[in-house]
This record gives sequence, C-alpha cells and structure tokens, in this order.
Amino acid sequence: MIKCANCGSTAQMQVFYTPNPTRTEIVEQRICGCGCQTIATYKLAKEETRTKSGTLIGSRKGSE
Repeated sequence: MIKCANCGSTAQMQVFYTPNPTRTEIVEQRICGCGCQTIATYKLAKEETRTKSGTLIGSRKGSE
C-alpha cells in the first residue's frame, strides 16, 4: 500500500506512470487529495528476454 508522505492516507493516493518514447525511463507521479505530490524516475539498467527454459533471446542496456 502506498502512503502519503504528508498526511499518511492510503485511500486518497493516485498513481500515474509516464514512459518515455524509447522505453528506457518511467516517471511515477503520486498525488494525494491533501495536495502532496511525489515524483520518482526509474531508469532502465538492463533488459533481457528469455524463453521458459531460460535461453537468452535478446538484451539491451539502458541509456546513461
């Protein structure tokens, strides 16, 4: 559960995710009914694609 850093509420939190066009970064924006707003940015470090048996199909590194 996500709690508001200001009032501690869990019921009023709204979370929005915005990916960039190259899919190497996601911006998470949390907005509470009390007016508190938190923004977190997640950057891709490494992406791998594997089969069920674990064979590596493809991979890419994120932008730095």
